[in-house]
Amino acid sequence: MSEPIAVVVSKPQTIVVHSIQQGPPGPPGGGTIVTPAGQDLSGHRIVCLNSTGQAVYADKDFLATVQQVLGLTTGAALSGTSATLIPAGEITEPSWSLEPSMPVYLGNNGLLTQAVPATGAILQVGVALAASRLLIDMKMPIIQI
Repeated sequence: MSEPIAVVVSKPQTIVVHSIQQGPPGPPGGGTIVTPAGQDLSGHRIVCLNSTGQAVYADKDFLATVQQVLGLTTGAALSGTSATLIPAGEITEPSWSLEPSMPVYLGNNGLLTQAVPATGAILQVGVALAASRLLIDMKMPIIQI
């Protein structure tokens, strides 16, 4: 007859070190990015970073820029000054005449368009919430051959 085997079962113990409460909700997402402008930039255009880390226009016909899109300029910036970008979230521009509920795409020289590009890449950058309001929500580019 073999000797009995002792099995010891221990349960982990949870100790609360510090208890906190969740704070109030913050503002809706997005935020901004500030980066040097690598060229004179107009407001409300899609930009990417060049090889020296400066903001330049993205373009549907230049695939390297399409794959490096960073966000939409919130205003104009001169080359060498700081450019403010919004990578995601809502932005309003009274001069826009967007078709609500329709997608918005990257065109040439960072311009926004609601026409699906026939050449180059198709990059949906957001959707129009109203004629003058855009929800920026970058999608994966579709490369047309």
